[in-house]
Amino acid sequence: MSGDRVGDLGPRIRTILIFVPIVLAAVFVGNWVFTLLVLLLAVGVAEEMGRLLPNREPVSMRPAQVAIIWLFVGTFIVSPIWLILTPFFLFLSGIGDWFKGDASWARRTSDLGWQVFTACYAGLALWWVYLRFEPDGLVLFLFALAVTWFNDTVAYLGGSRFGRKRLVPALSPKKSVEGALFGLGAGGLVGLVFTGWLPLHPGVAIALGVITAISAQLGDLFASMLKRGAEVKDTGALLPGHGGLLDRVDSLLFSVPVVLVLVRVYVILGGTL
Repeated sequence: MSGDRVGDLGPRIRTILIFVPIVLAAVFVGNWVFTLLVLLLAVGVAEEMGRLLPNREPVSMRPAQVAIIWLFVGTFIVSPIWLILTPFFLFLSGIGDWFKGDASWARRTSDLGWQVFTACYAGLALWWVYLRFEPDGLVLFLFALAVTWFNDTVAYLGGSRFGRKRLVPALSPKKSVEGALFGLGAGGLVGLVFTGWLPLHPGVAIALGVITAISAQLGDLFASMLKRGAEVKDTGALLPGHGGLLDRVDSLLFSVPVVLVLVRVYVILGGTL
């Protein structure tokens, strides 16, 4: 391995050694510790989204961040019924920016639309808390993490070695169909392994793993689309060697909600966990 590659690898390893234990500890502890960590992460992702508008200077994400905070407060501290006030908090926090400055109405409307989209997109992290608080939520969340991470790693390794046909070259020119298939296989294998902790038929577990891996890949591609539109490689520089927060959680923003929905549908159809 060349000296340059070793130098590039060092910051990545240090970041992993610092942040992965923190994340896993919060996942295992659960309760307000996990909820607070997810909230901070969602607010951080919203901040990065302010720099991803195509052909535009950064936009304030304060309204989206206030809306995200209220999503968490309304759900876990007040009452879920109060979530109907989320648009009000989004409007209230952004009204000052709306009338400030000399930007055109079209630009202000565009900024508002991006803030609303950001609140919905980063707010997907709320589903992480829902999944963690499910019966067997710890195992289910670890399942979502494992499928997402193994899918990403195996897809990268398989694509690097066997990749020939580009998956979506307009969004991510390095991703290959072969790599994606390797990732789906890894997802199915993780599903099979988790039958040791979840009372699922092996076929159901494999299907759950594959579908979760598909959603993880879609989440990654969606973030690639945002970055390609903004002409940036990374969403930020908070995590040395890895980029921004969104660069690390883009797949999980899609995969965790899918796991939650599939598990609840499975239970509704008569399955047990």
